[in-house]
Amino acid sequence: FVYSLTQQPWWRARKTVYRRRPAWRSAVRLDVLTPLLKVAGVLIFRSIAAIASYSCMSYFATRLPTKELAAHQVAFQLWWFFSFAVEPFSTAIQSIVAK
Repeated sequence: FVYSLTQQPWWRARKTVYRRRPAWRSAVRLDVLTPLLKVAGVLIFRSIAAIASYSCMSYFATRLPTKELAAHQVAFQLWWFFSFAVEPFSTAIQSIVAK
């Protein structure tokens, strides 16, 4: 089919078709992301670190016996409640400091 359209074998036709770059440019470019990363880089790093630490803590808690796992669940839920109570203030302060 490709041979009939281009009069070439498919491997040569593929090289000529894919050699050209598209006319559009992606919105995700370094010059677009640099101002965002300067302001929000600390917040992004903090969020990734928090997700990683909570995931590791939950992973290692699954190896505990039943009673200790239940105690961990209660403590973890209290931790989440108190950490979310101050989260808006923490985010606002960190975004102000980053500027």
